[in-house]
Amino acid sequence: MSMRQMLNGFLWGILVQHQETMFANSQNTKGRLLMESKNISGLILASGGSRRMGRDKALLMHNEQSFLQLAKAQLAAAGCQDIYVNDANNLADLIADLGPLGGIYTALISHPDAEFWLILPIDMPLLTSEILTILQAGLLDADMVRFEGEMFPLLLKSSPQMRAHITALATDKTRTYSMRQFMQPFNINVLPLPLSSEGAFANINSPGDYESLCI
Repeated sequence: MSMRQMLNGFLWGILVQHQETMFANSQNTKGRLLMESKNISGLILASGGSRRMGRDKALLMHNEQSFLQLAKAQLAAAGCQDIYVNDANNLADLIADLGPLGGIYTALISHPDAEFWLILPIDMPLLTSEILTILQAGLLDADMVRFEGEMFPLLLKSSPQMRAHITALATDKTRTYSMRQFMQPFNINVLPLPLSSEGAFANINSPGDYESLCI
């Protein structure tokens, strides 16, 4: 490869990186505008039994903060004014043993006046407010927004139809519910993973995961 070809390749790489950065910044701006015009509530899913971890994941520490503190800080920095914790001591499940669906059901039914919800699980401590803000731009023309290949974080617009649908799933005695079934009837905007997000979507579910996080 000639020196000129190498230089052209280098300059092309800089141009692509610049364009991607400009796109990410525009998405952040759109997200901020949505946050300024809408009151988005935050929901932290923390009602799981932490069986694989063997201890309460909400109390695990990272960078001198508990996972719960980190999750609250992420949501607050993303603009959420009201933040609810789905656990036994705060916003307790209305119906037990439904997994993440139960936490979302509890939030939507307990707070029907909250129109927008930004939802994340307790075991994703590496998420950033920037990533959560990008989600918000995608809600302008959708009922739900998530990233490609990831179920959470999830941003949704609550509605009577959505509350009726999740109630039907949660109270179905056959218990054949799933997050995918919950999402299926609605318009979902699936965004590409943001730049520099490597590792940010890691789920810390086991002692081995936590040990790797602490290295």
